[in-house]
Amino acid sequence: MSEVVTDQLEFPKLPRFHKWSVRYDPTFKAPRLHVKIKLIGLFVCEEHSSWFDGEATPERLRLKAILIAKLVHANFERDRRRDRSLGALRAAAAEVERDLNSGDPRKVADK
Repeated sequence: MSEVVTDQLEFPKLPRFHKWSVRYDPTFKAPRLHVKIKLIGLFVCEEHSSWFDGEATPERLRLKAILIAKLVHANFERDRRRDRSLGALRAAAAEVERDLNSGDPRKVADK
């Protein structure tokens, strides 16, 4: 099988307990290729080919899986950035809640 080299910067190591999963599903009439990032048995991010040629070679399957993996990884990183920003907003909301519940008028005065 020909070896496909990917740039290390395109696929950095996944966070702890995360793993790649690549499966070929030869369903009748529409074979698909599924690529997932899993976290201890639960999938975190997934993409699949809309249709994959059932007569494809292992080399073509590998190339298609790597292309799908690039998309999965981009979505995974986007979701992680969103989760970090949501965490900051939740922390700010919790701080406002503490200030409102404190009964201290100085904490809720307009700044």
